[in-house]
Amino acid sequence: MDIAGSLARWGVLFVYLGCVVEGDAVAISAGVLADQGRLPFWPVVFAAALGAWTWDMGIFTAGRIFRGHPRIARALEHPRAQRVTRRLLRRPWLLAGIFRFIPATRTVAPLALATGSSIRAATYAAITGPACLLWAMIAVTIGADLSRLLSAVWREARSEMQIAAALALGGVAIFAWRRWSLARARAISRTLDDPER
Repeated sequence: MDIAGSLARWGVLFVYLGCVVEGDAVAISAGVLADQGRLPFWPVVFAAALGAWTWDMGIFTAGRIFRGHPRIARALEHPRAQRVTRRLLRRPWLLAGIFRFIPATRTVAPLALATGSSIRAATYAAITGPACLLWAMIAVTIGADLSRLLSAVWREARSEMQIAAALALGGVAIFAWRRWSLARARAISRTLDDPER
């Protein structure tokens, strides 16, 4: 069987499994494939949402089951962990709905909600389900739009120099975004470390 046949047969399942394991990159890549007609758009969105929801519920459930474990208790006793948890858990329902859209909280937020809040599993599931669907629609649409943009750029490029310039510009944009996100993460970390705030 060729790659196109395997992708047509198993692609949506791979999107589901990939979104359980990784998330953003898989959903965006699936959007690119959906735009190219290699995968159907709406099944990809639903597979990505279900994969994200499976991960969220799995981590939340594991946190509830193991919240009394000594290692979890030790980790939660750390002063920084207590400050972060206190901040995150001020509005547990809001956190359950938005953490999927906040970078680097995919595992931390469900664990914090499971171990430090009284939110019920059914409530958590009801909040994160629609949030995962919205996240999947956004991520897959970004991938599809990115595919269209790259196709347009590739069609319009008249020479190798234009292609090289576009790649260099993309590299600079990625580098600048990375520097900005690291500076922002440091600023957030300093804010969390400051007990006055």
